[in-house]
Amino acid sequence: MTEPREDAGRDTAEPPAGPPAGPPAGPPAGRPGGSPRPLVLAALIAVFVVVVAGMAAGTYLVFDRTMHKDEAKDDAGRKVNVFLCVKASDPAKCGQGAATDLQKDEIRKRLTGLPKVRSVAYVSQEQAWAIFKRKFADDKDLIASVRPADIPDSFQVQVKDEEGAKAVKAAMTGVPGVEAVVLDRPA
Repeated sequence: MTEPREDAGRDTAEPPAGPPAGPPAGPPAGRPGGSPRPLVLAALIAVFVVVVAGMAAGTYLVFDRTMHKDEAKDDAGRKVNVFLCVKASDPAKCGQGAATDLQKDEIRKRLTGLPKVRSVAYVSQEQAWAIFKRKFADDKDLIASVRPADIPDSFQVQVKDEEGAKAVKAAMTGVPGVEAVVLDRPA
């Protein structure tokens, strides 16, 4: 016969009820592989690759546009505006008043015959007035102080380069029917 032990009152054969103490024996159900670290690491690497690729592409575009900016300016050329005489023009420049149709035809022929001229477009007084009103739409007082007859018709001349623009200005200054020749600023 065996003698009773001191811990005889305790039940040691069955584990206690409730969750086991300590870390789980394996990965939680529904997530194979256990730790989320590889997923987080993969996501960080993907973000890094996308950021580096974006920076490289952006740097290339900025560099490319900067390097070819002068070439693009040359390709775009320059614009010269040849403003014609109107009734309200300065008599010293336009003694006979508004440019006649014959003068306009002669001006167009001269312009199209100049070297380095890419295109010549006529802008009527009506078109010029509409452009003026659109450009100064916020300044009602200015629009009210100008009459449509005060806005000159013009030829807009597209030239290849600065040299061509200067040649047009020299050739058209003082021509009958021309009040002013204005070179647009380069872009």
